[in-house]
Amino acid sequence: MKSASWCVVKVGGSLFDLPDLQQRLRCWLAQRQGQRHLFVAGGVAWVDQLRSWDRRYRLDPVTAHWLAIDCMQVTAALLHTLLPEATRIRTWDDWLALEASGERQVILDVKQFLQVVEPTLPGVRLVADWRVSSDSIAARVATAVAADALVLLKSRAPVGREPTAAWAEENYVDVWFPQLMTDCADVAWVNLRDDQWAATMDRKGD
Repeated sequence: MKSASWCVVKVGGSLFDLPDLQQRLRCWLAQRQGQRHLFVAGGVAWVDQLRSWDRRYRLDPVTAHWLAIDCMQVTAALLHTLLPEATRIRTWDDWLALEASGERQVILDVKQFLQVVEPTLPGVRLVADWRVSSDSIAARVATAVAADALVLLKSRAPVGREPTAAWAEENYVDVWFPQLMTDCADVAWVNLRDDQWAATMDRKGD
């Protein structure tokens, strides 16, 4: 499964309300020419509504988990409209067919990966409940493809700048994520909502 130069990028669902998200993503990617990116889209807005329904209807945890994964398929489709140059894939066979190709940007629908591939991976397996979010899912994708790095694109910076269990304590990542960090070669974050950062990127693009 190894692909030497892939970086897994989790795009936080909270970023999808940014009117200039497409520009911010492309500015960030422009800094990283030569790197290959495998995107996982978070589903925050839809998942937050699902959490509300869960509180009201007391959903089975496994049912709620897979409904949340369905929400991530919606944001993956939305991400593809913002980055149409990327290749959107839905199955692991699709990934295996293109990982050694010349593709530079790939968006993964994670449902089939979670159903078929993730349970076979070494390391700590994901649980099917609210302890797991797209953060941990992206970490497992990074393990599966032996990625050089995992980058979390978020709406804020963490209080603790280095990846530790404190990230979960401050709700920067889900509570399952700290168990998975050691399986990732490198974990980094970017506050893509930071207007000062965006202005800097705009100037670099002038």
